[in-house]
Amino acid sequence: MQKVGFTGSSEVGRKIGELTGRHLQSACLELGGKNPMVIMPDADLDLAVEGALFSGFGTAGQRCTSLGTVIVHESVHDAFVERFARAVETARIGDPGQDVLAGPCWTASSPTGTRST
Repeated sequence: MQKVGFTGSSEVGRKIGELTGRHLQSACLELGGKNPMVIMPDADLDLAVEGALFSGFGTAGQRCTSLGTVIVHESVHDAFVERFARAVETARIGDPGQDVLAGPCWTASSPTGTRST
């Protein structure tokens, strides 16, 4: 075995890193807080794209559930990337009071208010 992939806790990741290092193997570790999305061959790709789009952009990275990494099985990789790219390109950005995916996180008065505190 040349490479070990693991998604999970930092505690287990440390152990895997130690073992793979001893055996000169490569470790690909997604540890605590990376919020990975794993897309398997039988995934509903439209639903996966919708989830990735909202989790990656819809919360502007302001939630603990914001997407950090997408791990896609090679058999559906190209189809997912094509759909996801199309969804990102057509996503509506603008006034958060309207039907948009994302909008500004600051109001016109935010910089002034931030400087005065």
